[in-house]
Amino acid sequence: MVLHRVDPERRARLEAALADGLAGLRRGVAARRARALAGEAQILERGLQALYQGLRARLQTLGVREHRAETDDFGMDPEVWSELRPFFDALFDGWWRIHVEGTADLASATPSLFNAESSAGLAPWDGLMLSHALARRAPEAARVRFLVSDALATRPFAQPALARLGGVRACQENVERLLRSGRSVIGFSDPGALAVARVLGVPTVAAAITGTLGGRWRIRLATPR
Repeated sequence: MVLHRVDPERRARLEAALADGLAGLRRGVAARRARALAGEAQILERGLQALYQGLRARLQTLGVREHRAETDDFGMDPEVWSELRPFFDALFDGWWRIHVEGTADLASATPSLFNAESSAGLAPWDGLMLSHALARRAPEAARVRFLVSDALATRPFAQPALARLGGVRACQENVERLLRSGRSVIGFSDPGALAVARVLGVPTVAAAITGTLGGRWRIRLATPR
């Protein structure tokens, strides 16, 4: 068992960052409540409550905690996804009201590269929501990983949080490791990822994400090629 000790000052900074992030989301909820149906606002509010409780519980265990075998070689933690699913469902159904179109064989055992183009411009939310959409459509399949740019991966606290949710730093070596191990990948018009997919003979699925911060999203999946 590996124990990780976090000093009280760092824990306080993490709690402050969490509180600030939740405060920003709540302001968005309040603005949306003024123009949205009450049911949608309630769905998102329940998701925010679940997010807060789940993350706060994890912060309480940062002092001494066990490194669990469930965390994979890229740092993804299935329990984090399970705990935060109500929040992502609320964003998916109540905030962005995402509509998914397409006939991709998501349950296939063959790994694929999802070559996405996003007009939403809301990284990492576009990658998270596409990964979540694929998981909802094929819950029995392995969760699809999404590539994260260096600009995001180097932000304070961003890299470990995104890694636990399935985010992987964008580089050809990581794409090759994932695809060779049977795990599908989401890249955003990434020439390096496309080159790896061609060399490995991996199917490529075009994905188009359209939408805005406060409006509805649409995800269109093409037939694998």
